[in-house]
Amino acid sequence: MKKVVVDEPRKVSIVEAEIPELEEGEALLKVMLGGVCGSDLGLYNGTMQGYATYPRVPGHEVAATIVKTCGDCGDIKEGDLVTLSPYIHCGGCYSCRRGLINCCVNNRTMGLGIDGVFAEYMKMPAFRLHKTEGLTPEETALVEPFCIGYHAAGRSRAVAGERALVVGAGTIGIFTMISLKLRGAEVTVANRNEARLVKARELGADHTFAYGSEEEFMAKVAEFTDGDGYDVVVDAVGDPLVFNYCFAACAHDARFVEVGINPKEASFPMSMLQKKEIEIIGSRNAVASDFKEVIEIIRSKKVDVNPVITAVAKIDDVAAIFEAGKSNKTALKTLIDFR
Repeated sequence: MKKVVVDEPRKVSIVEAEIPELEEGEALLKVMLGGVCGSDLGLYNGTMQGYATYPRVPGHEVAATIVKTCGDCGDIKEGDLVTLSPYIHCGGCYSCRRGLINCCVNNRTMGLGIDGVFAEYMKMPAFRLHKTEGLTPEETALVEPFCIGYHAAGRSRAVAGERALVVGAGTIGIFTMISLKLRGAEVTVANRNEARLVKARELGADHTFAYGSEEEFMAKVAEFTDGDGYDVVVDAVGDPLVFNYCFAACAHDARFVEVGINPKEASFPMSMLQKKEIEIIGSRNAVASDFKEVIEIIRSKKVDVNPVITAVAKIDDVAAIFEAGKSNKTALKTLIDFR
């Protein structure tokens, strides 16, 4: 079989490998589609310090079919269309012992700390698989990134009638916006360039604005909230400067959710935290209930995720896609076709 390997930052190889042998409780998957995530681009660009190791097979967003199983795999059987939970937890740390496996102290996310899904075949413990009967392979490949935004929206505790701001109109920002809309919030999406805001409006954003400076950002916040600020703010960028913009956009008693990833440090005025009584909430990965609920949302046609897909490419195109990724301001989700 073929698999993609990021040997080191900015070096990608397509290599031949043996189809993996199964152990008890594992399933062999034929990968159909793999989604390119911002973390895959970070792996390629060398900006995921503290998360990534090399060499590494990238990818954690996937649609696959079951080729065979070994031993007791529950209801997973040959021919099933599945996606998977790519957050490998240790099972023994304090977080895991409390059931918080999405934020395991020793978490290794596939495609960063452990090999990922960008291969023609892979194996996976059956308990990590989620059947997606009724979904297409394309929809199945979008389940995991949808779950990230869905989990962040859940962490926000947004309710109907609240005003929410999502900063960042990439895939996670878009899915966070959709998830907040499902909770009944009025959602504004902000992004540095206008191109992705077109897609945000198409997918249901109530308001959008582009910004190039803090002054522009805060002027739009004042305009859309009558100077009050937002009840919920989600940072889907993960940039220290954007963090401060988000912080300033919070209304009194707001919930500020950080779902963006960045190893850099951010600073903020402590007095504002105290005066406004703001809650700062982290959001990491997703949990099994998120997968179950998102799959049902897509299956029931409450949300059409297909417009999020902006390109489908072949395995041999991966290096070029990674190279172009940082400068591509219009693409949302590129899928790699392994069929």
